[in-house]
Amino acid sequence: MVAADFSTPLGSSIYTSSPVTGRWDDFLAVELVGWTDRNFRTVAKREARGLAGDRMGGYGAIAMGMRHADVFGAVYALHPVGAGLGLQPMWSRPNFELLQNAKSLDDLKRDPFSQLFTAIYQAHLPNPDKPPLYADLPARKVDGRIEVDAAMARKLTDSFLLDHQAPRYAENLRTLRGLKFDWGRDDPNPDHVISNQALSRLLTEFGVPHEAEEYVGGWGDRTWGDTGRVYTAMLPFFARTLVTDQGEPGEPSRRP
Repeated sequence: MVAADFSTPLGSSIYTSSPVTGRWDDFLAVELVGWTDRNFRTVAKREARGLAGDRMGGYGAIAMGMRHADVFGAVYALHPVGAGLGLQPMWSRPNFELLQNAKSLDDLKRDPFSQLFTAIYQAHLPNPDKPPLYADLPARKVDGRIEVDAAMARKLTDSFLLDHQAPRYAENLRTLRGLKFDWGRDDPNPDHVISNQALSRLLTEFGVPHEAEEYVGGWGDRTWGDTGRVYTAMLPFFARTLVTDQGEPGEPSRRP
């Protein structure tokens, strides 16, 4: 198992290449995979290589798996976010007055939603010529009300949300040996629950084989520990979907 740092000054790269934050696709699918295969005793083929993540990392696992199904053979996302719009419009989350008046990225760090959504904008609406945020905004606050830039909002949803990406990458997803994601029913943000349910239905509509499971729990509170889903769900999933050096899931290695 290999874990890497995908962080940026605002906390997350959103697992997306951007002229503002970096070449994250190549970092994962080319540099990290190549480095791992050169330095460890791996089975260096996509059928033996899985990709997993938790929450925003779960989003990244699915998004990277869509784009790089030729590199990774199976994907498991623990409680992914960004699956779809859910119940509330995305522009209702950040403080646009704060974003519009920010003098530096540090000004955003007193408001977690503004920090997170600016990271999303840097990844999916990057603009290297617009400091200090280095991103275009999908909405602005004018005279106390929010004005949505429809073109930017469409660009953001098409690029960021998994349910908008899935139709473009459905053929890639269909080549995976396994795809699974789960979510906690009692997540305090119902957007996550609704959008993951909808993503599963959308994948079914596009003929993408997958497993989707809603369990009794909150947002990531049943991930770790002896009874957590990493041990009870994720690792068994990879044990049955990934091949060993003998070519079949679950067979013991005969390497000396």
